[in-house]
Amino acid sequence: MNEESSQVMDLKLNGLWSCLSLCFAVTLSSCSFNASRSPSILVIMVDQLGFHNVSCLENSEENLKTNPWQGASGFQILCNESVRFTHAYTSSTLSMSAAASIFSAKYPLEHGLRHNGNQFLSSQFQTVAEAAISKNYRTSFFSGGPPIFRKSGLGQGFEIFEDNIQVNLKRFYRPASESIKLFLNWLEQESSRHPFFSTLYFADLQFEDVPTTNSLGEIREASFSSQIEYLDESLGTLFQEMKKKKIWDSTNIVVVGLSGHGSEEREDLRALSLYSEGTHVTLFVKPEGEQKKSLGNFDTDISLVDLGATLFDWLGGTPSVSKESALKPVSFKGSLKDRIVSEQNKRFILSETAWSKWRNLGEIRYAIRASNLLVFNDRVLRVFDTLEDNTELTNLGKSGFRNAALPTILNFFTDKELPGFDPLTAELKSKFLIAKELWRGVKPSNELLMRLAELSQKNPQDAQLINWRAIWDIRLDRWKQLKILGSKDYNPVWEFVALRNLNEKAEAPTDPCLNLVKEYSNGLSNLNPHDCKSEEFIDLVTWLDDSQSLSLRQRAMESFLRIHTDKILFDRVAELNYLVGMTWDVSLSFPKEPSISDLVLALPENRKYRQILVKRLVELSL
Repeated sequence: MNEESSQVMDLKLNGLWSCLSLCFAVTLSSCSFNASRSPSILVIMVDQLGFHNVSCLENSEENLKTNPWQGASGFQILCNESVRFTHAYTSSTLSMSAAASIFSAKYPLEHGLRHNGNQFLSSQFQTVAEAAISKNYRTSFFSGGPPIFRKSGLGQGFEIFEDNIQVNLKRFYRPASESIKLFLNWLEQESSRHPFFSTLYFADLQFEDVPTTNSLGEIREASFSSQIEYLDESLGTLFQEMKKKKIWDSTNIVVVGLSGHGSEEREDLRALSLYSEGTHVTLFVKPEGEQKKSLGNFDTDISLVDLGATLFDWLGGTPSVSKESALKPVSFKGSLKDRIVSEQNKRFILSETAWSKWRNLGEIRYAIRASNLLVFNDRVLRVFDTLEDNTELTNLGKSGFRNAALPTILNFFTDKELPGFDPLTAELKSKFLIAKELWRGVKPSNELLMRLAELSQKNPQDAQLINWRAIWDIRLDRWKQLKILGSKDYNPVWEFVALRNLNEKAEAPTDPCLNLVKEYSNGLSNLNPHDCKSEEFIDLVTWLDDSQSLSLRQRAMESFLRIHTDKILFDRVAELNYLVGMTWDVSLSFPKEPSISDLVLALPENRKYRQILVKRLVELSL
């Protein structure tokens, strides 16, 4: 090799060595950067996930194996690799309020977002997401459905707040697995150079009448326990994916229930229950870092407000200090190893439900836990010793004064000028319990319809009960009952429709919209259709009028079916609201009375049109 060739070869080798050195340096730099960056945070909030809805099995390693009919258990992964909080309590049984406590590290009494209605978290409060974005975190929120949407103000600090859920007659929420896919896709698109703060909200457990499928696509029964199984499997899939992507160990993960599943066996509705079944929630915290074994239980009483303080602590921030020392939140970041909150005995665990205030049915209800004492601010004093009475059935009443903490708790209620809570009347509670059965989506039993009629007769001033009876009389072709109901309650249109179906003599009612239909216009066929002020009904009249052209009737039919289906969808959401404990932002005045369209379609000569509507609705529900 000549000298010139040798020099060229040396230059090439030097260049190659420089390139490799540069690549190696970049790789080291990248590794160093990734190693030093802050851990990510994932918060998974689940509606109605009470503490007793999740079990950590003894033979945990065996239960982690994937069975051919079931995916890996997400809850068991948490049992194996996280801290389980055995005494975590929600700040509110209403989801928006509880979530606001997590994001602000404040009780509802302080942050002001008390219920799921027309309220929002004020921008004056810094949220955990805002603290995260100030630390160069990427932030995202994926909502699975009602009641948590953007209008709540909970989106402060989130770059992405995904709540775009297309509701139809077969889909009222976004299943957990779909929210997980959205989250994982978002992670793929984000830069790996930044940690993330993300929140997933799962609404699934509210929909216990919706069947789910397992990992093989097999349909489970429709029940609350089946939704728990589906959630468990979905979490398992998420955690496995995070491990595959090598982000599991570098992420602080929180799985928390916003409320318990509750019970309606007590004197209060689920939305009003501040007993343990409504407030004692599931809470798992998996700290960042590799966990080779279970981190055990955290047995000290804590609030979701404390969880909020911990999230701020993870981010190196501090929430604004509470003005009330008894409500001061305590971060448990530094206590995850010894699992003791040192300031526990100096403060209260406060839970509330503003449901009755929201619905104009009473005052806000509060309950305070202090050690083994549970005290309600009810007008009739309720005091329970949770150590001796873990089912909270024995009200100690005044005898509870023997506990030294009780006077301090009662003074707190007085100093804050919190009015005492009165329970709902027996009649109102009966109405809501009947409604939950009535709108379940299946044919009601004769026994249930009799209970509805009896309650209606006892409360004749409640027009809604009468309207519900009419709705079901029409749906079930109970024409004799509708005839009686129409005559007793002075609704001539109901009575007219019933008489026509019974093939009995019936005088045309004076309702102007009903008289638009030419078969019983009674000389009023020249009435201006717009007097009815209903596009839906005008389309129906046009569809039924065989004197119109076929094309016009066809367009009118499609327009009517679209508008009427939207109305049915809204009514179905209102019905489901009763099933979930009336905790959505839907007026309790819905569903209302049968519409004029329902009544016209219920006439015997319009049976074929009614069948077309039913067929369309069935198709949309499949």
